[in-house]
Amino acid sequence: MTKPRRRQAGEGGISEYVTKAGPRFLIKYGYTQEDGSKGIILRRGYLTRTAAGKGLREQLSALDVGTHVAPNKVTVGEHMATWLDGLPKEPSTVASYRKNVRLHIAPHIGALRLEQLTGTRLTKLYHQLEQSGRVDGKGGLSARTVRYVHTIVHAGLGAAVRDGLLVVTRQTRRTLCL
Repeated sequence: MTKPRRRQAGEGGISEYVTKAGPRFLIKYGYTQEDGSKGIILRRGYLTRTAAGKGLREQLSALDVGTHVAPNKVTVGEHMATWLDGLPKEPSTVASYRKNVRLHIAPHIGALRLEQLTGTRLTKLYHQLEQSGRVDGKGGLSARTVRYVHTIVHAGLGAAVRDGLLVVTRQTRRTLCL
């Protein structure tokens, strides 16, 4: 077996590490932060060197195209609160959005980082709200209320994309269009 070729400066790198579950691979690449300084990103957990190589190529091409989103620790709850503070809607609409975020979104997915949010997690949230979403514990929410919660989540995630906190990929696009 031949050794993988050595990458040039700026091309990133792939390293192997060992876990209890077996060998895994990580990618490492550099980027320029908003203040102009250099930053390094490590992403772990790739099962194969090939998968790590594909992930590295995707990240480097995102850097080239300008769609790369620097890692951040903004949670869904924090983003929703910030988004609602500047929402150009009627006060009654913003109050209704806040109430639904406080009662139905924040308790379930508010602690997740934005990048951890997936379509599967949103679908699970909507099903959970239909089954047992009432705050008083007496049953689920109506389909109309769940749809309203979806509208709020959809608008909030759209704002996260516009603010550069999330990048739209094929998978994210499916999440936004549920």
